[in-house]
Amino acid sequence: GEYALWVAEHEGRLVGARAFPVREVSSDGKTRRYAYSHFARILPDYQSVGLFQPLNAIAVQEVWPTVEGAFAYADPANEAIKAALGGFPIWSVRPFRADLDCDRLAGPAVGHRAGPSDAARIVNLMNACHRREGFFAPYTVANLEKRLSRVPEAYSWRNLQLSGSAVMGTWLCRERRTVVDGQRKKESIRGLVLDYGFNPDGDTDDFEGLIRHWCGCARAAGITHLSVFSSPPSPGSETIRRLADRIEEFDFSFDEREPEDLDACGVYVDPIYF
Repeated sequence: GEYALWVAEHEGRLVGARAFPVREVSSDGKTRRYAYSHFARILPDYQSVGLFQPLNAIAVQEVWPTVEGAFAYADPANEAIKAALGGFPIWSVRPFRADLDCDRLAGPAVGHRAGPSDAARIVNLMNACHRREGFFAPYTVANLEKRLSRVPEAYSWRNLQLSGSAVMGTWLCRERRTVVDGQRKKESIRGLVLDYGFNPDGDTDDFEGLIRHWCGCARAAGITHLSVFSSPPSPGSETIRRLADRIEEFDFSFDEREPEDLDACGVYVDPIYF
């Protein structure tokens, strides 16, 4: 959707970038616009030379007059980012990203691919699942259709699967990730779970079936892991943790007060804004 993205070049080489996507969030019957302090990326050879400040200033100048505040995600151990975020309050519940091993979890095909005639059902499932989570923006048929038509070659109706009382949408993007920890180096190829929903008052069998279905599809596409977000109190989080190969927690910083029942309801993460 709407965003500000600025890059820095040196002698024809891309050396830095700063981005602020704009997200609309509904709360208390009102729609508010917030900037996501998405990323600041500076190549190692160009760090600590004063490049971040001008990049940040230009991006802020473009997006800040149109929004009511900002939010961000950060590694809890990253003290530099915490300092850069300044006075942003950090919510007490940490969302997490779970990496699901596709080879281990691959299961049989279940359900059917969604189409426009399923829009109302999908909206109901996702809203029922996430409605109590903090920072969740309820779906409507209109904004679901907009989401699925923005970049249809990446994410559209064919990427949503319905099974029983659950729905799940994935982007099998084949993102290559390399993690270096000391002398150890681990490489993976990722797909992303962008949407999911189910009846939170029922069991999670259909939800788990869709996880295994998409792990099978991802494995066939050469993908090693699916990434999915949740938080400790959120619906489905216990299932996701049980199946996960790896869990990464994040601090959620937002310049609005957290809901009083956050520890019972959890934090919603839209992976498109991560």
